[in-house]
Amino acid sequence: MGFGCTDPSDSNFNSIYYNYLEDTRAMFNPIIYNIFVNNGVRFLEFTNANGDKALYANQFLGISEQNLIAIEVYPNPASNIVSIKSVVPIQSIKLINSIGQEATNVSMNINKDELYISNLATGLYFLNIATVDGVIVKRIIKY
Repeated sequence: MGFGCTDPSDSNFNSIYYNYLEDTRAMFNPIIYNIFVNNGVRFLEFTNANGDKALYANQFLGISEQNLIAIEVYPNPASNIVSIKSVVPIQSIKLINSIGQEATNVSMNINKDELYISNLATGLYFLNIATVDGVIVKRIIKY
């Protein structure tokens, strides 16, 4: 184990985030690290000889956040139809162009979770997808 790791329960966290540095650390610029817990979140802090610090956290996402991350938009890029796959029901979708205007010339088939984009100009768009768990923004490219 490296410097600063005194708690045996931190050994797994240590092996994931620190051991790879043991072999590459130069003697002229040693790295000291500390593992600590704050509000149930485990942190790993690196400090080099210059006092520069890097802080990493190990925290689980809540179920609602995981549901939002699990929303899939495909194919991307697309020319005619974009499919949206979600584990939770979608309440609404807003399609915003790259200058912040809501696109009004698209239609959606809610039963198939398909967005018809053939009438859009080529470019970058943002899908604001609202569910009961929150809102997530996905980027799509129309070609």
